[in-house]
Parts: sequence; C-alpha cells; structure tokens
Amino acid sequence: MAKLGILFNIEELGGGLYGYEAYKNFFETMDTRKMPGVVLYDGDTRATLSGGQNTYCIAVESEDAKAMEAIKNKFLLASAKGLAPANERILEGAQIESEPLVLSAQVGPAGELVNCKTGWVLEAWNETRKKGSRVELLTKKDFQKRRRVYIRNEFIKSGIGLVIFLVFGALFSGKEFEGTAGACLGLFGYLMMLVGLELFVLRFIPLGSIHKEPFERSVLRSQNQPSWFHSVACPSCQHTNQVNVGYCEFTCQKCGGGNRHRSPLNINPPDTLTKGATCVSCNALNEIKDRPATFTCENCGQEVIVEKMPA
Repeated sequence: MAKLGILFNIEELGGGLYGYEAYKNFFETMDTRKMPGVVLYDGDTRATLSGGQNTYCIAVESEDAKAMEAIKNKFLLASAKGLAPANERILEGAQIESEPLVLSAQVGPAGELVNCKTGWVLEAWNETRKKGSRVELLTKKDFQKRRRVYIRNEFIKSGIGLVIFLVFGALFSGKEFEGTAGACLGLFGYLMMLVGLELFVLRFIPLGSIHKEPFERSVLRSQNQPSWFHSVACPSCQHTNQVNVGYCEFTCQKCGGGNRHRSPLNINPPDTLTKGATCVSCNALNEIKDRPATFTCENCGQEVIVEKMPA
C-alpha cells in the first residue's frame, strides 16, 4: 500500500496540544468522505525527536492510488495553519517509511473515523464536523431569499447616496454667487446631481438586471481554485457529485468552438446577458447567458445551488 506523510510546524500549531491542532487542520482541509478506507498514522518526526527540527507528521496509507494522489495535491495547494512549506511538507517513499509513526485511526466507508487509538483524534474530527463543510449549499428558495435581501440592501444604500448627491448638488447650484467662483460652484452642484443619478442608474439598469457585485465576492476573491470541477456533497442525501462550479459553457457564435467562461458563483438571474466572453480559438467576443452555479444530484435528483466555492 502507498503511504504519504504531511508535515506540520509544531511552533505554528501553538506548541501545546499540537497533535490535536494538526488533526483539526488536516480534517478541515481534506474531507474524510473523500478518502474511505484510508489508514491514519501520526507522531513527531525522527528529526524532531533528535532535536534537529520541530515538526509533526500525519500520514495516510491506502491501496487507492487516485485517492492518494488527490490527498497529495490537496495538501500541496493548501494554506492551513501550521503546514510546513509546500516544498517540504510531503514525505513519500523511503522518507515516510523511516519515520517512527504510530497507528492512529482508519476512515470508514462513509467517511467516519473507526478504530481510533486516541480520543483527541476523534474529538478533532468531531470538532471539524460541527463547523460543517466549507461549501455552503442552499436550496433555490433560500438562495432567492438571500438574493432579494441583498438587492433590497443595495437599493437602500444606493438610494441614500443618491439623496445626498441631489441635496448637496441642489444647495450648490441654487446659490447666487458672483464671478468665476460662483459659476464654478454652480457647475459643481449640477455635476454632483448628474453623478448621483448616473451611479444609481448604472447600478441597477444595465442589461435589465440587478447589480453584478455578488454578496460572496469577497469570499471568491480569497479562493483561487485551479480546477473547474469539484467534489460537492448533496445536502439531502450526502452523495458526492463532481460539479462544474464557477463556469458556464458556450459555443462561439463566429467559429463554433466550445468554450468555458469563468463566472464565479454569481447571483445574477440565469438569463442575465454577460458581454465580453472571448472565444479561446478565434478571440471573438460573444454575448452569453450566465447562470448561478447549480447542479442536480446524481443520486436523489435534487437541484442545489452552490453559493461558495468548495475548499
């Protein structure tokens, strides 16, 4: 069976119950439902025991080569607290075989921990389960409700800004000032009113839709996902689906080539036109119809909207 080790820096884990903290970060980074049958090992590294380093290792062992590759790639890209630098954090082959690690637990067929040798490993796993998945799954009803609240709040904020621009603009433009200074102040007042109206209109009128700034944009900016497809669990039956989130497909109107357009989990209505989708083959601009990231569960058939990018 293949074996793979992930290194953690003990000092960055807090130094106290560092094993517990390492497992919490491990389980938050890698969902155990994606690695059934994997055996877990842990312990201080040989270099730590000899005083040369201060690192802790969690190792995984499995006969499933694809699962091991997925775990390796996941942790190479991860930024969880305490992980060793990317070029040092993975131990393989003779490196991991020489480490004095002890058996910790095994992952069951449904992703549950079984045969735990220490209670704090199970406690760390339970703690991450309480927090829930980093992917927030909403039904269509909940999603539409959140979108209505978002639009209402944006409308109120923009309306307040419009009133402020109009009031100050009217004050300046209505004053009787003499000379060049008066003319400039009057012009400034009219410009303020025009800017206020323009900002309000540009926020809500283009393409007959709502403003394109989604309420999860700050979350999306912080997550750089290299893959188009992600494993996402259905909230009803927990079946794992391979989902194309954050992209919509379109055929180029000029050359007929197939394309994927990045549309990161927007909250626009499905029929919102998005200009500027460029064909990768001929560089022609296309008007395409965007849509929120949705999928239909392969197991139970429920349609689900993914609001946040999977971790």
